[in-house]
Amino acid sequence: MRAFTWFLRFISWFPLPVIHLMAWPAGQLLRLSKRHRQVSRKNLSMCLPELSATAREQLVKSSLNEFAKSVFEAGANWYWPIDKITDKVKKVHGLELVDDARKTGKGLILAAPHFGAWEWAASYMPVLFPDEVLYLYKPSGNPTLDKLILEKRQRGGGQPVPANTRGLRSLLKGLRNDKVAAVLPDQQPRKGDGAYAPFYGVPALTQTLIPSLVQRTDAKVIFMVMSRLSRGKGFELHFLAADEALYSADQAAALTALNLGVENCIAVDPKQYLWAYKRFGLRPNNEPRFY
Repeated sequence: MRAFTWFLRFISWFPLPVIHLMAWPAGQLLRLSKRHRQVSRKNLSMCLPELSATAREQLVKSSLNEFAKSVFEAGANWYWPIDKITDKVKKVHGLELVDDARKTGKGLILAAPHFGAWEWAASYMPVLFPDEVLYLYKPSGNPTLDKLILEKRQRGGGQPVPANTRGLRSLLKGLRNDKVAAVLPDQQPRKGDGAYAPFYGVPALTQTLIPSLVQRTDAKVIFMVMSRLSRGKGFELHFLAADEALYSADQAAALTALNLGVENCIAVDPKQYLWAYKRFGLRPNNEPRFY
């Protein structure tokens, strides 16, 4: 653990273009990982079957390189001054969606999938929402690592809350008091939790938290991704509208809209999505495993 933190601190001494360049060899190593390579291929074959074999392999390669960048960026994200981090966000798209949502006087849920520089987005959020952002996170089981991550995520003023009963109560209270909550919409829930809904037309076990929070708090939902610019030039933040069906009391309709929102996020730049994540790990009706 200490070696890892020193490694990230060392990386933080370099400018962003150099950090991304340093991540390239790690991306090549990820390509040598049978697990990461095969999971990415399987996900892409299911979600984007129109791609040729050559295009699919190129996307596997590019997405694993982007994943490596997200790991190496943690050094800068943890140790750079906050103003230096926020200065790297060159443009914000769709801010009018946020302005309209805040005018309603309701809480706001930011649905932020595993895309691009999602940790950088967390550091930038307090710039837009001072002292009112709650981040839902899943404890790693390593107290030392959890303590370090929480310390770094709170530097900008956000408030991490654990994905347990106590944390969910904090989310409900915050949203009822017009706060902002950031939640991963594409994390596969545990077996027995969630419900199946189409993701690129493929049944995927989908978390019901966001539709449940909407029904209980009348909060608004906006999707959010932080895309990475080429050659370390910085980042662009994108806010995307949610389909109106996400507000439906019909759970199936709401979950379908939730996954559609994730698909729209991926369309911003498909290579920056974490295709190596086992999104279809649990299958319905005893179907054969994908991975």
